[in-house]
Amino acid sequence: MKMSRPMLVVFFLLTSIISFIVGQQVERRMNPLGRAFTELAEGFAEGFTEELTEELTSPAEQTRCQALAQFEILRSRFYKRQGVLLEETIIELTVRNGTVYAISRAVFVGTLVSPGRSIPWNKESFSYQIRGGLEPGEEVTWQLKMGMFSDWDRLDAPGNAILTVEVKSLEGADGRDICGED
Repeated sequence: MKMSRPMLVVFFLLTSIISFIVGQQVERRMNPLGRAFTELAEGFAEGFTEELTEELTSPAEQTRCQALAQFEILRSRFYKRQGVLLEETIIELTVRNGTVYAISRAVFVGTLVSPGRSIPWNKESFSYQIRGGLEPGEEVTWQLKMGMFSDWDRLDAPGNAILTVEVKSLEGADGRDICGED
């Protein structure tokens, strides 16, 4: 019988609780029926753990999560420029979609540091909804304007500050995280 992952987790937790309770009773009474049930529950728990481990390390799951490493950030810059009315804070990214998936949204964590300083000016996540998506193999440069109320906009970092950016999650064409995280 094939169960969904949430059902398996609930079933595993319930059997673990029952196993613990029955185990406590077995110690007190040495009930043969309780021992048999405990052995059955332990056998199920062991099988469930192996099945879940296999599922989470399946080639399909590994391939999807490797996509984070295959979505390359080729260049990242942080700067401010004069807008029409106010100064604008820009994070410029050049990326290449080395995955096999069309990407509709990307979530990043950016860290802005200066050489010789141990504490970053800022470390914060940001996301970008990609209009038209980014197909496999495509390379593009984005100039992302940070919101005027974000920590990025309030920074007064020196010109030699270096921005490093890490991909945290990617959403496919269906809007779902390609690594299965919600």
